[in-house]
Amino acid sequence: MFSDEADPRTREIEDLLPEERGWFEGRAENTANLLKARRQSSAIPEEMDSVFNMLTSRACGKWAYANQHVKAYLISHQTPSDTELWLGAGPAFKNDHPTVIKIMI
Repeated sequence: MFSDEADPRTREIEDLLPEERGWFEGRAENTANLLKARRQSSAIPEEMDSVFNMLTSRACGKWAYANQHVKAYLISHQTPSDTELWLGAGPAFKNDHPTVIKIMI
């Protein structure tokens, strides 16, 4: 892995204290669980909602998906005939109403 050693954000992740690593790894585990659940479900219309709900998570402390460092979010669902984008500023909140853009091809 190549990283910019001058970037303090890189150092923050690479130099985690052992007690913080659990929170960071918890986020990865939460993502894996969501993706596994999505593969087992055929409810494609809820795909965007599932990802949005993950992005609103405050679990894992400062490693939460919705944390103070998030500047914006984008969720995209593409099919051969259309694309749908959900856009929002800052971390996602459960009561957010993201901007929805639908493009028909």
